[in-house]
Amino acid sequence: MINVQQPERTIDGLQLVFIELPKFRAETVEPRLRRAWLRFLTTTGDAYTPEEVTELHDGRPPEAPEIGDALDLARESGFSLGELEAHDRYWDAVRVERPLMSGKYAEGLEKGLEKGIEKGQRGAIHMVLEARFGTLPDDFIGELGRASGTDRLSSLQRTAALCASLDEFMAALRSSV
Repeated sequence: MINVQQPERTIDGLQLVFIELPKFRAETVEPRLRRAWLRFLTTTGDAYTPEEVTELHDGRPPEAPEIGDALDLARESGFSLGELEAHDRYWDAVRVERPLMSGKYAEGLEKGLEKGIEKGQRGAIHMVLEARFGTLPDDFIGELGRASGTDRLSSLQRTAALCASLDEFMAALRSSV
């Protein structure tokens, strides 16, 4: 920084950080949020620790994103260059990982739903055949458990409702493998 009136006087290593905040309109802000803003504005010269930032909002994220951004900037101003780089690397990794995880979540949800539908279809087949033909043999339950695919199980449900005997259903079950 250079003194304009006395250019020979400089201050090396001084860094000024300007934060532009949206215009504060006290009448549109609830009292609790107003107190948080006022506390932030009156203590901007103090360095914030992460615990103090959290304490400002009782351990919850700020109600207004602008306050959260301002508090983050105030907290980050106390970081060393190495800490800032580590902080940025962490959030870059989170940004990369988040879409990957959401895709895996959707894929797992889809597979889980499909397995649940298949289980329900097997249960329906078992219930229909038991109601029509009485107690079912143990080997039938094992073979039905190996049947998979909602289309195949839907076809077996129709066969269970329309077949003349359990042997006819077993033949259909074995032939559809």
